Amino acid sequence: MATVAAEPSRKLVNRIPEEWRAITVRQLQGVRKDIARQCPSHIVMEGLIPGSFHNRARVSQEFSGAYGALLSGTETPEVHTKVEKGRFEENHPVHISGKDCGIVASITWSSDNWTSTKDWKTPLTPEHVTLYDFTYYRLCPCTVPMGVVMVGLAASDCRLDAVCSQEATRATGHVVAVQDEEVHILTDKGRFEVGHPITVAGIAVGSPIDFLWNHPVRHCSYVELLTKKPQRPKWFVSHWWGEAVVDFVACVEQHTSTHVLGLDAPYWVCAYANDQHELGTALGTDPRSSSFFRALVDDECGGVLLVLNRPESDTPGGVPFTRIWCVFEQFVALTSEYSCKLSLDICVWDGEAARLLVQGLTQAELKEENFLPGKGSGRKHAREEHFPLSILEQGLRAELQKAQASVPADRARILCLISKQDDLSGEPPLEHPEYDR
Repeated sequence: MATVAAEPSRKLVNRIPEEWRAITVRQLQGVRKDIARQCPSHIVMEGLIPGSFHNRARVSQEFSGAYGALLSGTETPEVHTKVEKGRFEENHPVHISGKDCGIVASITWSSDNWTSTKDWKTPLTPEHVTLYDFTYYRLCPCTVPMGVVMVGLAASDCRLDAVCSQEATRATGHVVAVQDEEVHILTDKGRFEVGHPITVAGIAVGSPIDFLWNHPVRHCSYVELLTKKPQRPKWFVSHWWGEAVVDFVACVEQHTSTHVLGLDAPYWVCAYANDQHELGTALGTDPRSSSFFRALVDDECGGVLLVLNRPESDTPGGVPFTRIWCVFEQFVALTSEYSCKLSLDICVWDGEAARLLVQGLTQAELKEENFLPGKGSGRKHAREEHFPLSILEQGLRAELQKAQASVPADRARILCLISKQDDLSGEPPLEHPEYDR
C-alpha cells in the first residue's frame, strides 16, 4: 500500500477545534446503546432443567435481581445468556420466560467477554463498563478506522491476517497489508504506541519507530466520528473516568431534563472531544492553553456539570474531588478571574436515580418563584432533598493540593497556576492561600 511522508493528521483533514467538539445528549445515548450492543456479557449456566425456549427469551433470577436474554433456543441444561443487568449467582433458581428452570449449578463467562481494565480479569456487563473500559474496547479502535501504518518492524515476519499484540499497551489487532518496510495493522482493542515491542502470530517483530498517517489512514476524536460540524459546548462536564458510563449518561440526561435543554444540547466531555491518539496537543504545557480550559471559557459555555461517582466496594464516592484536572475545572468555574458567568451543578447516580444539585434556581423554578413566592424554591428543595450528602462531604474534606493526576507534570503545572506561580514548570508550594479559596 502506498503511503505519504508522516505529517500531523490535522494537516491532512479539516479538523473541528478541540474546544468545539462537544457531544450531544442524543449522541451520548448512542454510546450507551453501543455498549449494550458490543459488550458481550455472555455466560453459560449449567444444571438447569431442560426446556424449549425461543431465542431472546427473558432469563431472570429473583435472588440477584439479574436478568438477560437467551442467546439461542435450548433443550439442554447448558443455557447461554447475554446478561443485561446484574450478576447471576450460582446455587439459586433461574427463570426462563417466567418458567422455573431449577437451580443453576455453575456459571462460566465466555472467553470473548470484556474484562475490567482495573484487573483484566473481572468480566464486565454493560452497566459496569467505565470510560476506561469503553476507551480500550471501542473508542480507541474506532478513532483509527483504517488502522495504523507502522515502520520499524521486521516486515518479512508479518503475514497477512495474523494477530498482533503489544504487551506494554495491551493493544491488539491484525495485519491487513505489508509493503516494503511498512506494516498496516487494523486495531481491534486499545491503542498501539511507538517504541514498545510487538508480536505477530506470537513472533517478536521489533518495536515501531514511527506511525505513518495519510488521508485514508488517520486518527480523530470520537466526536469527529459522529459529526463534521463544530458543536460548541453549552455545558462542560467534569468527572472521573472510573464511573460507569450508564451512570454518567443518566446524570447528563437528568441535567438536560431539569434545565429543559433538549437532547441536542452539547456537553464537552474530554474523552470524546480530545483525540486520544495525540493528547499532547490537547493538554500542552500550560493548563490555560489546554482544550479543557478553552472549552470552559468558550463564549457559549454556561457552566460546569460535576458528575460524582457513587461509592463501590473498592472505590470511595466523590473521586473527582481528588483528581487534579477535575479540581482545576471546578476552580475555573468558581473563580471570577477566569469566568464570571460559569455556574456549577453537581449530579450523582445513587443506584436508583440521578440526583442533581443546581446552583440557584433553574429558569423554570425562577419563573414559578416570581409568579408565586416559595413555589420555585419548594420545587428545588423537593428535587434536591434526596441528594446523598455523604458523597458531597468528600468534597468539603478534600484538600486541593493533595489531588492526584495520571501525569505528575499536569498536577505540578495546575497547582503552580492556582497558586499564581510565575514559572509553571517549577515545583508548586505545599501550602498556599489560593488552595483554600
